[in-house]
Parts: sequence; structure tokens; C-alpha cells
Amino acid sequence: MKRLSLLAAFFLLSISFVMAQDKPARILFKWDQSTMEEVGFTQEQIQRFEEIQKETNLASSALRKDASLTAEQKKEKMNALVKERRDKQYSVLTPEQLVKTKAIIKRIQAANAAAGY
Repeated sequence: MKRLSLLAAFFLLSISFVMAQDKPARILFKWDQSTMEEVGFTQEQIQRFEEIQKETNLASSALRKDASLTAEQKKEKMNALVKERRDKQYSVLTPEQLVKTKAIIKRIQAANAAAGY
């Protein structure tokens, strides 16, 4: 009986591994070279995005090292930092580029939803 239970447990575990392998990786939106080309960035916009990213990286690094904050406070501040970065990035875009960006994000969200995310 013990052997049968072990065999059943192994069988169920192996099925879960097989099923987990079939799911494609979740797609994340990121500002890489191809995204910037698709949206139609100018060189000035690329430079401004790099500056915004550097500012955000410095601020998030300092935030992670701040021992005076609780984990919950760090999480809240990090979420605010991410929102601030997104707002700054969007302010660099033209209205047409913002429309293209939101269309790309919707396309990614649809692909993730179809994959079960």
C-alpha cells in the first residue's frame, strides 16, 4: 500500500512538471531598441529615456538600502517610484507615440491573457 501511494504521488508530481513546461514564458513590456524603433523615437528621446532610467535606478538602489523603512514602506515607495518613472517617460512621447506605446502594451497583455497569465 505504501508503495502504491508513493507511485501515485510520483505520477501526480510528474504530470504537474509536464504541464508546467507547456506554458510559454510571460511577455513583459520593456523599452528596448526594437520597441523604441517601432514607436519612432528620436535620438533626443532615447537620451532622455536613458537619463530617466539612470535616475530611477539610483533612487531605487537607495530605497532598497534604506534600513529605516519597513518592507511595506519600501514596497509603497517603490510602486510610487515606478509610477513616477512611467509618467516621466510618457511625458517625453508625442501623442502619436503614446498611442503606439499603449497599442503595444495591449498586444502584450492579450498575448499574456491567451497564455493564461
